Amino acid sequence: MAKKIDKRFVLTDNSLNSYGYRVITSGGRLERFKKNPVMLWMHFRDEGNQYWGESKPIGHWEDIEVTDESITAVPVFDCVDDLSKLVCAKVEAGTISATSIGLVVISTSKNEKDLLPGQTRESVTEWELMEASFVDIPANANAVRLYGPSDNVLALSLKNDVNYIPSLPTSNPQKQPMKLKETLSAVLAFLGIPKDKAQETELTDEQLLSLDGEMARLRSELETKTTELASKTKELSDVIASHATALASKDSEIASLKTSESALKQQVENLKKSAVPSPDLNPAGDPADETLSDVDKFLQAAANTDDYASIIAGADKLGMLD
Repeated sequence: MAKKIDKRFVLTDNSLNSYGYRVITSGGRLERFKKNPVMLWMHFRDEGNQYWGESKPIGHWEDIEVTDESITAVPVFDCVDDLSKLVCAKVEAGTISATSIGLVVISTSKNEKDLLPGQTRESVTEWELMEASFVDIPANANAVRLYGPSDNVLALSLKNDVNYIPSLPTSNPQKQPMKLKETLSAVLAFLGIPKDKAQETELTDEQLLSLDGEMARLRSELETKTTELASKTKELSDVIASHATALASKDSEIASLKTSESALKQQVENLKKSAVPSPDLNPAGDPADETLSDVDKFLQAAANTDDYASIIAGADKLGMLD
């Protein structure tokens, strides 16, 4: 009787395996596998050779879930032979808990965006899933078995699998440590690295993340200061424009006053020229009586002074100006 294990297993994810390459989950083609989700033991199946012997499938996989990060499934053992029963019992007991996928490589990539630090071979970006096996000691949490061009031929994972994955150039930038120059004093101070240690200190991921965070903070602060400066500049421009308008108005008032002053001066000159002796004065210039009229007093005073301001004030007081 078939037995379903109430536990989900990770068949593969995006991590780097011990052979120096990784299988990118999002590039998997699972259509054929989902139609026949076969489960093997150690990738062995009956191919008529000395390595595989007469091994048969020991069950299948159900509840297959695929995300950008991983592929998981639940195992169902058929328990029709001793091998299936034995592996099932060891999985239930926790003795065996590792899985491994068998796949056909369709394409690989050496683009930096597809590589991880420490990678020595290209990443498998397109692939087809053939089977998923339980294994005793995997190369890592996602050990893989690569199928050759023919579906019924398996490459030996410990010897020949890597021949299907091109090596990366030895100058792979992923393997080059990042160091600092002594002249980068601000960066060294921020990271707490002495200048004499700059050339020999390799930056860690934490330090790079710290630098990235500080750059983001400074960028945000610069944007805020730029916005504030633009606002202050506009305020100053508005104040300058307002003062310029007020100054122009004052200039106009001053010009008007100058025009009025010139006109008044001319009126005073005309008054001086047109002044005639008062009939109240005798020929000798002495007053006929004890008192002079206000107009006569004004005319006498105006004739003997150049103080135009007082003359204008007096003429205005007597109603002589329009």
